[in-house]
Amino acid sequence: MTSQRNARRGQALLLVTFALIAMCGLLGLAVDLGWAYFVKKSAQASADAGALAAAQNILYRVYQTQPVTFKMAYAGSNTCPDAGDAGLATGCQYAQQSGFGGTISMTSGSNSAPPTIPNLATPYYWVTARAVQIIPQLFSAVLGNPTGISSARATAAVVTEYMNGALHTLNRQYDLIAASGLPQGADIGGSGQIIVPSGIVMSSQSVSAGSGPSVTGPITIVSPGNASGLGAAPITDIGDSGIFQDPYRDINTGQPVLPFGAALGATLPTYGVLNGVFASGNVYLMTGTTMGAAISSPFPSGNYVPITCSPLPCTPALSQMTLSQSATFSDSTPTCYPGSASTFGCFFFYGGLTVSPGATMTMGGGEFVMVGGGASGMDFVASGGAFLDSLVSCPNPSNCATAGVILIMTGSSSAFACSATACSGNANGDLYPNLLYQINSPGNQILVQAASAGMLNFGSASLQAGADNAGAAVTGLVARNLPNNLPISNAASLANTLAPFDGVVLWQDQANSSIGYTSLGDINTSCGNIDYPCTKTLAVPASAGMTLQAPANTGIEGIVYQPRGAFLQTGGGTIQGPMQIITGAISMQGGGTINITLPPTSAKRRVVALVE
Repeated sequence: MTSQRNARRGQALLLVTFALIAMCGLLGLAVDLGWAYFVKKSAQASADAGALAAAQNILYRVYQTQPVTFKMAYAGSNTCPDAGDAGLATGCQYAQQSGFGGTISMTSGSNSAPPTIPNLATPYYWVTARAVQIIPQLFSAVLGNPTGISSARATAAVVTEYMNGALHTLNRQYDLIAASGLPQGADIGGSGQIIVPSGIVMSSQSVSAGSGPSVTGPITIVSPGNASGLGAAPITDIGDSGIFQDPYRDINTGQPVLPFGAALGATLPTYGVLNGVFASGNVYLMTGTTMGAAISSPFPSGNYVPITCSPLPCTPALSQMTLSQSATFSDSTPTCYPGSASTFGCFFFYGGLTVSPGATMTMGGGEFVMVGGGASGMDFVASGGAFLDSLVSCPNPSNCATAGVILIMTGSSSAFACSATACSGNANGDLYPNLLYQINSPGNQILVQAASAGMLNFGSASLQAGADNAGAAVTGLVARNLPNNLPISNAASLANTLAPFDGVVLWQDQANSSIGYTSLGDINTSCGNIDYPCTKTLAVPASAGMTLQAPANTGIEGIVYQPRGAFLQTGGGTIQGPMQIITGAISMQGGGTINITLPPTSAKRRVVALVE
């Protein structure tokens, strides 16, 4: 018995020893893998932060319009690169601040898909961040694994975001536009019918944000807004975010640019329209206040101003111009953009323009700039005529699409300060970029006189497109080849400076608003915040409003833009067709109908997104 008992001694020790090895393995699996998982989560947070910060830094540098040419790499190190590494330094610093203790490496590229996501639609810029850390093993070392590796990868990109919703109202709960007839904070009011299948995005949080019109279509409103007065449309309340802000904020140039400028050293010719009536043989090339040769349709790019020349010398006629005969406005030579082959035209109408009943205004691809209105109170009236836009000429038609038309409503929000020969600006310092350069160009004393007389102050705008004649709709800017939607590279199609405003057909000057905008196109919050921004008083308060009537197929097609603090009204008529309307508020005091669907190109912005 004693021998058998002694023979079994030590078995428990062997069993425990073997069990400890297994337990070490299990502990290694639990502790070491658990720690590796924790480090990996930390590495992922670090890589995410680094990639997003680097891409955001690049977007801040180029805004919405400048080309992106950065393509750099940063090898793994515990020391971040210097600030000259175009965004990667910022990304590295953000990655390290997340608390990750390993090595960060980053690569970036522009206008190409990242190697890790070859099927990604080509972004403007991308950056891939990798975070790697070697982890000493504890219990797993018993099994011969003294170290482990935990790593993560993230890619952020600057990409295009297209806006949903055919109707966007930008006013906030404390905004008040007295001339609109709407109460404080109201974004939609009056009577009539609004049909918007793709939806309304309403920025006001006021309990009276919307009331009156019957609405068909979904409504997205910033919480805790109330749109219960807008029929039975489905309402989604969500927290404040980028979709409730002006989509054209921070766009670098601020607004669609006008041609020329001091840096280019070129100006447009000025043409006097005798007694303000456009007709063959009634439009003259001006040198100062003297009439030169007469011109006829097709009318070229230039500054057009109504004049009276009895007695001589000629002076500006303080009235609108009238197109009494059908005429074409188009460019066949690169007049507007020196140094390029662009035949995209640029036509300035000082004091406003009326198209008489029965007349037709045919527009080639170009900018049609309505300046002022002043005492007459109107920027642009098309009470009877039809507007047609045609194809722009292209050296290679197979590589070029319709350039489209942009109607720009501008002027001065306050009195001009002018001498006998030049103007120094206006009291509010908010003239449209390059407008002053045209007014002050050599030999243009007639424009200086018009500014001094108050003729170029903002007037309330009215646009009725295709009221009498059937024809093609005026289409907004096209910066794409159709039908594949690739960017147009042909300079004759569209000026590159206008490409960021692809799809815009009508633009109201951001200065023509009771809300202050910065020169970069952002809401001026230096006086408070987004709900209490800087405000200003317009010389003509009603000028912030625009009456639009556009029947389907013969009206306009594209993005209609007004800034926050401005408003749109129907005048009891119809706004119908493929349009995306962005405005401060909708005032339907006289009733009417808005029936719109998204146009071929909706408003878009560059944004940063985490794509991996």
